[in-house]
Amino acid sequence: MPAPDGSHKPLASAKAATVSHFGNFPLVPGANVDFVGDNRAIFDIAGNKYRVIVHVSNTYKRVLIKFVGTHAEYDRIDAETV
Repeated sequence: MPAPDGSHKPLASAKAATVSHFGNFPLVPGANVDFVGDNRAIFDIAGNKYRVIVHVSNTYKRVLIKFVGTHAEYDRIDAETV
């Protein structure tokens, strides 16, 4: 069931783009992506209401989701160690 705030579509787009264009995150439509240490990318979702942090392994071509939460929850964590 889609989220009432419209976050479902951007999350699905980010997942599809990550799978089809591994490691080329600027191709994620409508997503704002920031990069931090330890090969991590931070996606701003639904107008920056939510944040998703992933760890990218170029060697194994895998993305490990480290955090999904609201912007307020994100402010309480360290993106490089979560």
